[in-house]
Amino acid sequence: LELLDRKPLKAISPPTKSLPIGQVLQHAGLLSPEQIQQVLEEQQRQSPPPRFGEILVRQGWLDRDTIEFFVDRLPKLSLDAPTQKLGEYLQVAKLLSREQVDEILAEQQQTRLKFGEVAVRKGWLKQQTLDSILPHLPHPKSAMQV
Repeated sequence: LELLDRKPLKAISPPTKSLPIGQVLQHAGLLSPEQIQQVLEEQQRQSPPPRFGEILVRQGWLDRDTIEFFVDRLPKLSLDAPTQKLGEYLQVAKLLSREQVDEILAEQQQTRLKFGEVAVRKGWLKQQTLDSILPHLPHPKSAMQV
């Protein structure tokens, strides 16, 4: 399975494992097994089969940037020096808007809760999605605070 015009998914934690895009996104709580099955069936019906990510975007289930983040960028984050805060990564992934990040930061100042905890409490992010991202961050403990 491939994503749009990108290479096939090579790795997800740990980098030696290879998982299809659908499994990566399901693990992150972004796709249901039923959605994956629908995409696979649509691929089988068409010749040449469209890429998995193209179908997700066309169905409106996920944004292209979200797919690219989980497939291309996330597996490489733990190899990099910390360059961004959790809220910035979530913006890049199109999981939160700048306004939502600002609101979380403001609430975080008042409550002393972790950034991800506020995002989940507000219903803007699933705990499962947060849990799939945090292990990949270069310094998860500090990133959770942001």
